[in-house]
Amino acid sequence: MNLQTAFTILVAIYFVLILIVGLRSNKKITTSSDYSVAGRNMGPVLGTMTFTATYVSALTVIGLVGSANGMGLALVPYTFLGLGCGLLFLVLMSSRVHRAGRTSESVPELLGKRYGDSSVRATSAGTIVIAYFVYLIAQLFAVGILLSTTIGFEVWAVILVVGTIFVLYTLTGGMQAVARTDAYQLVVLVAAVLITLVLVITKVGSDGLSWSDGPGLSQFLGGPVPTWMLAFGWGLSWGLGVACMPNYLQRILSCPDVRTTRLVLGWGSAISFWLVNAPILVIGIGIAIIDPSMTGDSALPSFLLTHGGTIIAAIALTGLISAVMSTTDSLLHVMGVYFGRDIVCTLRKTADDATALKLSRISTGVIGALAVATATFMSFSPLPLILTFASYAVSLLAAGLFVPLFIGLLWAGGIEDRCGGVDGCRRDRADRVRGPAQAGGDRTPRHRPHAGVRDHRDGGRILVGRSTGGSDSHRAHHC
Repeated sequence: MNLQTAFTILVAIYFVLILIVGLRSNKKITTSSDYSVAGRNMGPVLGTMTFTATYVSALTVIGLVGSANGMGLALVPYTFLGLGCGLLFLVLMSSRVHRAGRTSESVPELLGKRYGDSSVRATSAGTIVIAYFVYLIAQLFAVGILLSTTIGFEVWAVILVVGTIFVLYTLTGGMQAVARTDAYQLVVLVAAVLITLVLVITKVGSDGLSWSDGPGLSQFLGGPVPTWMLAFGWGLSWGLGVACMPNYLQRILSCPDVRTTRLVLGWGSAISFWLVNAPILVIGIGIAIIDPSMTGDSALPSFLLTHGGTIIAAIALTGLISAVMSTTDSLLHVMGVYFGRDIVCTLRKTADDATALKLSRISTGVIGALAVATATFMSFSPLPLILTFASYAVSLLAAGLFVPLFIGLLWAGGIEDRCGGVDGCRRDRADRVRGPAQAGGDRTPRHRPHAGVRDHRDGGRILVGRSTGGSDSHRAHHC
């Protein structure tokens, strides 16, 4: 059995399984919340798996391998330092984002409530949709390049087939379908990365090669980062962009409580960085040492085709397909929900839940079809490296979203009572101060603290106003 036959059979089974899982999730969709944030009932295991699968994309696998192949260790200051810092910052801010977004079903909705302005909600949603549209096209190109290089399929045909599948189950099942398919896809893609890692290490050892044989592969500065100042700039761009990626933040909003949020972000970030990013760096450098003629985004598929053998190559390629789909469905889900709920509903001043669900689904289908059509048309022209192409989208998110989101959450004097999530957080803190006997009943504290009293519990503080009366002017600010 040749590679094309083995891969076609394996990927056909994979596509059928994913479609069944995704389409069955439609039965769980009854409200807009079910479609947008999985009913806020995502457990730690499923949440960790979908977060990790969303992080491991075509950019992460094919793009970073292609860049590490030419840049070597210079990829660490160029990309990895920023990614690591961004993930760490996201973990530290996860509980604050969850509390602030307790009554929000999207990041733009959170921002709109935070600033009390519907135009902020619509504008931020538009920025995200534009950036993610570019990012989605980069992902579709990746899968086209992958199968064109290894199997010989036409790039445009691959984009059409893969695009149709993930658009279909994302359109019907929303976050429920995306999260459940991600769980299966994560298993396949992690297996593919580890199999490829073992293959590369074994090949370098069996050929008697040295890990220092590649020219420039042992230097941290070089290529696009000849100085530490440029390394800092690129790290800042990637770090800020990753920290405010809406598909990651959407999973925070889907968790039922703060503890689950911390578990999901903590374990998801650790798995993403050490079981995916680190092996990918080794794989890219190893391929450059084994065969310097394999370069760019085609380096990984070319290596699998030449050195993998039929079975290993078919399994690894299927894993790479899952890496692409586990991210494209998340990008499409975010764009559909944000355009339908946060742009169309906001402009139409519609608050009906059934209408929001309907518009989210329609937007998901239309944007998905438009993205697939655009990627298909552009596939007939030469394109830059996937990593370069996707960095435009990440930089746009960093420039347009980081400051209003995180500075808004950290600004001590700016979180008002109109932000439902913060108000709910304040009530939870007050309940803990009063104790269980009063938590479910009278909301009036037994003893009102004096002005300026601070409560440092749970990493925050409550500043109590000067008034000692019982009026609503009494405010607490979470910072």
